[in-house]
Amino acid sequence: MKRIFNTYILSFLAICLLLSCMLTFLNSCKKDDESSVIDSGKDPLQPASDITTTIAGIVLDENGIPLTNVQVEIHGKTITTNTDGNFILPNISVPGNRCVISCTKAGYFTSLRAELPIKDKVTSTRIRMMSSTTTHTINAATGGKASLANGSVVDIPANSLVTPSGSSYSGQVSMSVRYMDPTVPGFGEFVPGGDLLARRTDESTTMLYSYGILRVKLTGSSGENLQITPGKNALLTMDIADEQLSTAPTTIPLWYFDEETGAWQEDGVATKQGDTYIGTVSHFTDWNCDDPKETATIIGQLVDCQNKPMYGNVQFGQTSSEIEASTQSDGSKQGNFSQRVPADIPTMVIIYRPFLVNPNPADIKGSAMLLVPVPPLKPGQVYDVGTLQPFPCPNTAEGTFKTKSGDQVEQVSFKVVDGGPNEGISGGIQNVYNLGQIFSISAFPAKATFSMTARTTSGITTTKLFQTTAAGETVDLGEIDLTGNVSLITVSGIISCQDTPVSGASVKAEWASGSTTVATNTSGVYGFSVPANQAVVLTITHTQGIITKNFQTPAGGSHQVGVTDICAPTATAGENSFTINGDIYSNALKVITVQPFPTSYASFDRDKNLTTVAVISNPDTLGFSLVFQGKPIGQTTQTTATGGRIWRKSGNKTINYYAGMGIGDASTTAHITVTKYDTVNGLVVGTFSGTYIGDNGKTITITNGKFSVIRNKDFSINECQGVCL
Repeated sequence: MKRIFNTYILSFLAICLLLSCMLTFLNSCKKDDESSVIDSGKDPLQPASDITTTIAGIVLDENGIPLTNVQVEIHGKTITTNTDGNFILPNISVPGNRCVISCTKAGYFTSLRAELPIKDKVTSTRIRMMSSTTTHTINAATGGKASLANGSVVDIPANSLVTPSGSSYSGQVSMSVRYMDPTVPGFGEFVPGGDLLARRTDESTTMLYSYGILRVKLTGSSGENLQITPGKNALLTMDIADEQLSTAPTTIPLWYFDEETGAWQEDGVATKQGDTYIGTVSHFTDWNCDDPKETATIIGQLVDCQNKPMYGNVQFGQTSSEIEASTQSDGSKQGNFSQRVPADIPTMVIIYRPFLVNPNPADIKGSAMLLVPVPPLKPGQVYDVGTLQPFPCPNTAEGTFKTKSGDQVEQVSFKVVDGGPNEGISGGIQNVYNLGQIFSISAFPAKATFSMTARTTSGITTTKLFQTTAAGETVDLGEIDLTGNVSLITVSGIISCQDTPVSGASVKAEWASGSTTVATNTSGVYGFSVPANQAVVLTITHTQGIITKNFQTPAGGSHQVGVTDICAPTATAGENSFTINGDIYSNALKVITVQPFPTSYASFDRDKNLTTVAVISNPDTLGFSLVFQGKPIGQTTQTTATGGRIWRKSGNKTINYYAGMGIGDASTTAHITVTKYDTVNGLVVGTFSGTYIGDNGKTITITNGKFSVIRNKDFSINECQGVCL
């Protein structure tokens, strides 16, 4: 049987690294001065003395998107999430062994998560909410069934529902029925309670091993919640996953989730019939077919590539393809982690590469994760997996915070601005708590760009952009001023080579009190933070050259440098003119004031071995184009593919005159002589003359033609799939 248990360990440095991952965060703690090993001899469901802690976290939907305006209730205290899905309740009193966090929002099932609080510190959490969109409708008077595609069924008898006041209900019923498959990655993220701790009918505490959960919500026509009439029962048929059929017991306890205690409660029995469990229930919350287990504990230490203690995600499961349990190591002390697990079941400890989001085990190569097998453990056993090091090596961000007297850093958030070459990382917000004045966090993938936002208890906030380098290296963020006296300005821009974004360009910013260097991403975008009101020298370096810019940061907000063309030519176009005779002209000299490069240009087509010269007047009332073979110096050879075009505008109409190019007839001629043919961004210069015929049937002659334009990049579908840099 391939089954993953669910548990959550909260670390001293808990950070939600995986935004929409298929993993779950379950019970643990890292206390400042205590052992990080869970005391498996204590009953976590027995009442304990209250302690004071700050509860902070983020609430996400099924896709890992932060949810705003979620009502969060923690032991009588309430708050709502902000636009980033974050919430924080400072200095609240909660039971010292287990606090329960409840999240409610219209359109979602209530989500509860139990955490082991950290005394006088920040206890962090991450909570996922599941949509309660209507899946079925029935009539309460006649009853009905809600059948799911996997064979699970909820059967409501006729005239068996009541309103919250106890009155009988006979109208339309909107049903939201969701089946949770315990063999599917991500199962544990949404399990009510998060740690699968449960109370048996004899009042003993156990840890559950799930064979499936049905979540059922019944709503009346006025939006009221409905329940089963006392004394009546509904029939549940719950699918058993194929991977679990061979080990599924003939009978199994039924458990409902008690939202008051935040734990599962044993209530009834389900019987195995074929590939389903069938049982009756007297009310609706979430119902679970679970095998109760005793527990053991896995401990270990997580270090970076310099063998320094680090925080990070550690996952647990029976195989690397079914990951549902997740913990955090304590990066501020010894990098320790501790995880309560079901006894008598083999376990795999898994560490993914930094910042991996939504890891699909089928797509992840072995080199992207570290696997440590653990044999079945005896009840109460503590098993040490030793020192573990993630692969590839994470980058470290370190620095210091400068705060006002009496103020301290409350929360630091990290957001992926650009993942660089790293696949599977996302731009959600990751929160870190309990940081001191000096910090060092080894949790970042190489060659990615992050936005770091720090906030103090007094509400002072600042944001800083930074970029990681090669794997295993350290980024020095310097001193981050949180006194409120210095504000940081976000500076951003784009580097291009003419119209093509340039990746990997080095962008160095220097100002009176510091400097920073970043690189452009695949879209040519860069960004960094600079103090306000600073004169900044920007140096951009790429294979195409070096450009220096100067600007002043504003007093607040942000500064856009705009687009910098690293390939902008330094050459200046020369004279472009010709004498025209015929049609409406009598030996008229036309000197063209050209539209600047790249509107007027010369370009070489490598596939066709042709050069095109295009000259457009400003305003665009007159122009010409010439096409000749190769990159010659001297007289060019006229072929069916070469020639010229003169055009002029007459009102809203454009008159074209052609010589050669497969358009002009045999009487037309185009004589082109090239006197200069520079490299890209240099000049292409020459003379031209000839006989042209217009699309109005008129013939003209061109004499004394001159062209001088800047050479653009070459073009080739075969070599460059377009423009060649």
